[in-house]
Amino acid sequence: MDRLTQLQSYTVRELVDELKRRIAELDEARALLAGTEPVKHSRMSEAKAEYWRGWREYKVAHPDATVEQWRRAQKRNAKK
Repeated sequence: MDRLTQLQSYTVRELVDELKRRIAELDEARALLAGTEPVKHSRMSEAKAEYWRGWREYKVAHPDATVEQWRRAQKRNAKK
């Protein structure tokens, strides 16, 4: 019961921040053990940037479009 009381004294934001800090420490430790630099997942960032670049291009061609309409158009184009 005491652990539950202690857990409730932290906000969700504080818990998330603590988890992120610990994950970053773990990544650094893994990199040290492997003798490399920590991984920053740059490929994921590049993919995300490319994905949203498509939305900007679609928005120029369809000024009144919503993101939902753009995603539907992407699905239709992928099927072709």
